[in-house]
Amino acid sequence: MISRVTNWLNVQDSRYIFLLLLLVVLPSFEAPKNLFALLYVFSWLFIAYREKNWGGKWRLIDTIISFLLFGSIVVSINAVIIHDFSAKGITDLIRYLLIFWVLSRHILTNKQITILCMVAVFSTAISLIYSFIMCPQGGICLELNSVGHVNHSAIYLVIAYSIALSLLLINFFVLPNYQKTLLILSTLFIAYATVDAHSRAASGLFFFVTLLGFFYAVVHYKNWRFGLMTVLILILGSYLTDVPKFTDDLIKTFKTSQSLSDVPGRKNIRNFSYYAFKTYPMLGVGFGNFNNLGHEHIKDKVIEDLGIYEKEKYAPYVHTHNVYYNFLVSGGIVMFSAFLWFFAQIIISIWKVRKQNNRKELRYIDNVEVIEYRDDRFLILSSSMVVLIVLSIGFVNTTLNHEHAILSMFVLGLLISKDREINAK
Repeated sequence: MISRVTNWLNVQDSRYIFLLLLLVVLPSFEAPKNLFALLYVFSWLFIAYREKNWGGKWRLIDTIISFLLFGSIVVSINAVIIHDFSAKGITDLIRYLLIFWVLSRHILTNKQITILCMVAVFSTAISLIYSFIMCPQGGICLELNSVGHVNHSAIYLVIAYSIALSLLLINFFVLPNYQKTLLILSTLFIAYATVDAHSRAASGLFFFVTLLGFFYAVVHYKNWRFGLMTVLILILGSYLTDVPKFTDDLIKTFKTSQSLSDVPGRKNIRNFSYYAFKTYPMLGVGFGNFNNLGHEHIKDKVIEDLGIYEKEKYAPYVHTHNVYYNFLVSGGIVMFSAFLWFFAQIIISIWKVRKQNNRKELRYIDNVEVIEYRDDRFLILSSSMVVLIVLSIGFVNTTLNHEHAILSMFVLGLLISKDREINAK
């Protein structure tokens, strides 16, 4: 057994190994996560320089990432010099952008992609076991060890669920039985935890992602019974728990027509964020500095607009609870424009990969010419789900943040890598 593992490691690319290890520790261990992220980026740079292979031509997405990276440096310098704030918040943004950029230029086989995604799912399920040991009652204390707060853990879980569901639906009939069994159990466990975390935004996206998976399964297999059976099993499995409090809260919210964005306190945070952006519209206050803002920073702008400052309507907080305001307040119009530009390009790439899916390609297997059909449906489905999750939950929470940002960029980086491979000419 040891010799087999050793032989396997000897033939693997070090970049692939470090990426694999990053996904293993991502939901559970903070320091190893940072270490393997750094090793993955530097190993890619070293090998790319040694082999003079930088993963393809310069494209629009590279310009956008460069703009985001250099823009984040500029707004951080502005935060230090003009506002006397810290620049340390830039590290999280640079980390997940570099992982995305490197991964988008790292061409992987479909088998490697499947293994990486399974590791991401299984590591989440394993981390959840520890979480339930520490918090057997579930609810607001349910946190992944490295991810932290229950709302952020719920975002991570729904992203992991989208990866698991995509793997299950697309590869159901080709996976070995043991992998299929582990994947089904992990998917059910993650679905259960997503609902049990009592995050309405994550639970709502869990429903929509499951529905999207159902429709895709119907189209993919041309058999509505398979899709319906899969979705019913997942929903039933996730709700095999006592969740009356969550259900009651949700029903009360709908009865009072209270939207997620109008949760007590959130509206005041949003009001504060809006005027923080209006006060510093071009370059913002730097990433990670929203908690340094107080009433005194927005008071003049509010009075200028409204003629009066009612302090109780504005709430400073540790973060904006909104990914759009996060970019507007942290980086102003400059970084917010790049953020929108980035996701527009991601959506275009999904469309381009989908357009080329199922096309005939000539391959050589054991020196024999074989015509095969491209099959990138997993990346099309999973990346569509991730975009939906990030941009939808982003209205009520800061979705591109820490571990769940890395997991999102992992899926989207795989998509862009496949887009580069398909449209290399």
